[in-house]
Amino acid sequence: MLRQVTREQFVAAPVGGYVIGRTFLVWCASPTLSGTTVWGAPDQSDAREMVGLWEHDHQLRGFDSVLDAQRMRWVDLDCFTVVSGYIRTHLARYPRILRRQAVIVPREPLAGSIVAGAPLLLELGHAWRAFTDENAALAWLERDDVGEVWREVGTLVDDARAQSATLADLRDYLVRNPRAASLDEVSRTLGLSTRSLQRHLRRSGSSFRDEVRRARAEAAARLLAGTELKLEAIANQIGYASLSHFTDAFVEATGQQPQAYRRALRAGE
Repeated sequence: MLRQVTREQFVAAPVGGYVIGRTFLVWCASPTLSGTTVWGAPDQSDAREMVGLWEHDHQLRGFDSVLDAQRMRWVDLDCFTVVSGYIRTHLARYPRILRRQAVIVPREPLAGSIVAGAPLLLELGHAWRAFTDENAALAWLERDDVGEVWREVGTLVDDARAQSATLADLRDYLVRNPRAASLDEVSRTLGLSTRSLQRHLRRSGSSFRDEVRRARAEAAARLLAGTELKLEAIANQIGYASLSHFTDAFVEATGQQPQAYRRALRAGE
């Protein structure tokens, strides 16, 4: 059973642990089996976090690796530059520590071509192979333990992707409905139980109260930029009982007074 750990813990003692980022999951099931799953459209920041976690392989020898990119929609150039740059700096040691590496390419044709061609471009010296089918990739590793691990990783990835989608839906709804401050109301609207929504937020390091504050600050910023409404009217429209409550919350979120924020925007036009 894999357990979620911090980035620092994973790099220092990776076996049995995993770390989830915005668009990736890096895991290490045993001293000889590790992997990375990537989804969506990772950017440069995601790539930097991910390759930082790859430093965990300094603790491993003779291990097999799975790079699962089948859920990727796009390969960002800056992201590719970070990843390829990291790999180039470690090319010499990979043949000493890696036994086999299976690469599962994206289903999206262009992204799939880039990921499949990257090992050739980088001239990897260890044993690797690109696959379009995950079952074929796992079979090529010739391991009895990989199936069970793979099912567990798949569940973790599905949960992480659902969590990201839930958070995006919540933020979109709250920005459009900043007065909707009831957790029960919003949960029903999103088709979730209150407990499920709270669990998703907790795993994301957030809370419903934090998300309401964030959404109201964003809604206020849009109204300050795009309307001539008085501050009292904006405060009422986004759900604050008084101008002072609105001002305090906006300053906490942005570091600026609402009127100063509006003046700065006007000066920049």
